[in-house]
Amino acid sequence: MKLKIKIHKLTKISISNTYMYLKILSNFLPSNVGFNLIFISDDYMQKLNNQFRNINEKTDVLSFKSSEVDSLGDCFVAIDYVKNL
Repeated sequence: MKLKIKIHKLTKISISNTYMYLKILSNFLPSNVGFNLIFISDDYMQKLNNQFRNINEKTDVLSFKSSEVDSLGDCFVAIDYVKNL
């Protein structure tokens, strides 16, 4: 089974290099699992951070494990925040 990565873009910023990075990342992950990679705005990330961690601040990445056997879970990336690191 191949590595399954679903990309969800919930922000207007370009993610043109994403596939190159995912190809590199796929070398380090088991081939029989998948995960969701979700690009979001800084404001939405702040809302998620507040909702799940009770920290009302922006952050770069939040990840959530999955209850499904063949999924590593969801990884939310605040792309604008990350670009400014």
